[in-house]
Amino acid sequence: MPRANRARNRGTMMTPIEIEDRVRQFVLATFLVDTPPEAFQNSDDLFLLLDSLQILRLVIHLESTFGVKVQQQELTADNLSSVQKVAAFMVRKIGDRRLARVAK
Repeated sequence: MPRANRARNRGTMMTPIEIEDRVRQFVLATFLVDTPPEAFQNSDDLFLLLDSLQILRLVIHLESTFGVKVQQQELTADNLSSVQKVAAFMVRKIGDRRLARVAK
């Protein structure tokens, strides 16, 4: 089981910085393998660096890693155009999921 899933199942929360680091590492290791890490900033526009299939693969990875479901209307630049925005989006989604569990 991936570490993020294990942490989530134990009831611990990843910090926003941990989420950002994890997203950054996935993007670098999966899509930007020839890019030196110091040349890639978390604020860089992923829509300029990745193609649409890579963005879809990123979304699938996010759903799997963080246990969320990304809705079609959430596939926006506000949510997905940089590592920083992706991390903030995951923090909101994880928080929404936890609130939904508490309300049940």
